[in-house]
Amino acid sequence: MYQTDDTYTIKEIDGMRVAYKCLDGAKEPTDEELLAYVKSGRGRFPYATWNQIVIHFLGNSEDVDILYDYVNVPIERIRRITGYLVGTTDRWNNAKQAELRDRVKHGNLGRNRMEDYDGK
Repeated sequence: MYQTDDTYTIKEIDGMRVAYKCLDGAKEPTDEELLAYVKSGRGRFPYATWNQIVIHFLGNSEDVDILYDYVNVPIERIRRITGYLVGTTDRWNNAKQAELRDRVKHGNLGRNRMEDYDGK
């Protein structure tokens, strides 16, 4: 999680932890403005699991730096083996594991099939 120190203001906006800091004389944001950033983040990353949103308001301009801090979820490899979508085969019975061991794997042999064509 992105570390924020005691110079950040922390608010809970629509169930989301929002940490923000006003830099170089930037005005304090309203809760409605913070809610707009929360909704924007949820719209851009709808399937993310969030830690927080960190916002830096920059001076008298309209510019902001936004860090969407979300939880890294490991991606599980899913393969199609013998007609099943699986991530792991450790719970298969002996017959299914034997089918897996005995299967013939088909794939690209690493050469162009047209090389075998003699043109006739």
